[in-house]
Amino acid sequence: RAARRSIDTARDRLRQGAALLVFAEGTRSRTGRMQRMLPGAARYIEEPGTWVVPMGIAGTEALFPIDSERLRPSDVVVRVGRPFEAGTLIRKAGRNRRLAMDGIGLALAALVPRAYRGTYGGDGDGLGSARELLASLHD
Repeated sequence: RAARRSIDTARDRLRQGAALLVFAEGTRSRTGRMQRMLPGAARYIEEPGTWVVPMGIAGTEALFPIDSERLRPSDVVVRVGRPFEAGTLIRKAGRNRRLAMDGIGLALAALVPRAYRGTYGGDGDGLGSARELLASLHD
């Protein structure tokens, strides 16, 4: 029920023109490397007219270590990728949330150093369909 309320609140805010920042992995990585995006996070972008602006963030593992309650001085790099319309992503993914979120994961991975890419860092990773989907968004 809490998840449903969260999604409803997010959609209401999007309809009001607000921006929504979603960390689609669901939790912080203990290694600093990307984890697979959660398919359920696609629910946040299914509101018509929603745009996705990929933002790759690197360096936060030193800023706020997972085993610490204090922020530490650190260099953090944020790179912003090319926006795309979420409805197009969902439609081209055949409403397959896993595929859509893997496409977003690949878009994010392209914005961070190779050492951070984790799940989205290899070629033989079974993400060929997601790569094709992502490429089709910018044709």
